Amino acid sequence: RPPARIPVDESYPASPSNVYGLSKVLTEQMLDALTRREQFGRDCSAFSVRIPFILLPKWFDASVTRTGQAEFMWGGSECFAYIERTDAADAFVRAVETPAQGHHIVWCAAPDLRSPEPVASVIDRFYASTPGADEARRRDSLQNCDKALALLGWRATRVLREERARRGITPPAGV
Repeated sequence: RPPARIPVDESYPASPSNVYGLSKVLTEQMLDALTRREQFGRDCSAFSVRIPFILLPKWFDASVTRTGQAEFMWGGSECFAYIERTDAADAFVRAVETPAQGHHIVWCAAPDLRSPEPVASVIDRFYASTPGADEARRRDSLQNCDKALALLGWRATRVLREERARRGITPPAGV
């Protein structure tokens, strides 16, 4: 099913579909409690870095040359989000090294899609009536990682559409 709203960010409501997902939600709740100053009488800090589907380098390279339209069943409920492995590692390192008070949740994802389609085309096909569609179209992204940029100085550096452009690869007509 489609997301409740777009673009996706860290304030997106968690709805775990399995025990693994539930463990992540419970961990965030524990970190909220552990970082409350009044709870322990000292400053504590923590970052929860939420990431989508991780593309290993070989999968990233394969995705660069991928053709065809996205199929909703293969990522539509998560807005076809991804992060390349080195970008994920960079986000985690920055979270560990960044001083902050309290518990902060950040969403880290590439700004484009795993599919070669333009964001506007995917919005028209799958998310036209989803709240926030106009904003996502203006941003040219179904993701919003502004908080990760503000708190961690993090932004995705391995972006499929940029790599396609660098290699001179254009999506086939109709995609």
